[in-house]
Amino acid sequence: MYRFLKISWILLSNSYTFKKHYQRCHICKSRKSSYQILQERNLQNDKFRYATYLCYLVYAPLCIAGPVLSYNAFASQLDVPQNTNSFRDVLRYGFRLVPSLLLMELMTHIFYHNAFAISGLWKQLSPLDVFIIGYGVLI
Repeated sequence: MYRFLKISWILLSNSYTFKKHYQRCHICKSRKSSYQILQERNLQNDKFRYATYLCYLVYAPLCIAGPVLSYNAFASQLDVPQNTNSFRDVLRYGFRLVPSLLLMELMTHIFYHNAFAISGLWKQLSPLDVFIIGYGVLI
C-alpha cells in the first residue's frame, strides 16, 4: 500500500511539475519541446539502441567537458531535422573562418608557448613563467 502511494505521489508531482512548466515556458507554448522537457521525459523503447548510445559516448563535448546533456535529450535531438543553410550563409561562415585561421597562424608564429613546452626549457623557469607558458599552451 505504501509503495503504491509513493509511486502515485511521484507521478502526480511530475505531472504537476510539467503542467507548471508548460504554463510558464514560452518555448512549450509555441508547441516546440524545450530542453527541460527533452531531458526529463521518458523515451520510447526504440530510442534505446546500441548505435545511438555509441554516438552519445563519442560525442565530442561529452568527452571534453563531461555530460553536458543527458542521453534522453541527446536521443530526442537526433530526430529533429537539421536546418538547411543557403549557399550564401555557408559562404559567409567560410569568410568568418578565414580570419580566425590567419589569427591562429599568426599567434603560433609570434608566441612560442608550444616550443617552450616541448623543448623542456620550462624546467629552468620560475613557477610563474611555467604557469604563463601552460596557460598559453591551453589557449
